[in-house]
Amino acid sequence: MSPRPDIRLSHQLHELTDAASTLVRSEIRLARAELGDGLRAARRGAVDIVVGVLLLLVGLVAAAGAGVAALSLVWPVWLAALAVGGGLLVFGLLFVWFGAGRLARIPPRRTVDEAAATVDMIQTAYRNHTHSEESP
Repeated sequence: MSPRPDIRLSHQLHELTDAASTLVRSEIRLARAELGDGLRAARRGAVDIVVGVLLLLVGLVAAAGAGVAALSLVWPVWLAALAVGGGLLVFGLLFVWFGAGRLARIPPRRTVDEAAATVDMIQTAYRNHTHSEESP
């Protein structure tokens, strides 16, 4: 004698909710790990960037001074300084603008992919379950 259909259904629903709960917890752990890895890498990268920017700034000041000195042979000093400073401002603003755009497009790719796969799996299991109930 086989178990009653409502007991089997109850057991299957319980297993499905347990599996879904386990998957959600796993997705949360993956997201936390991915975020933690990303933050550690971002912190190391930020320190490297700050040191690099400081060195570049010192070099840029020296190069700008040399540029102003060279242009002042042909132009008045104020015009040479204005041309060099204006050019540096334009390039600096362009770099900041493009960099901010790139930073805005950093999604946690693995987590998004795993979450989408989990949703697909749950939807498929639900569809299969509802179809198995409809057939004798």
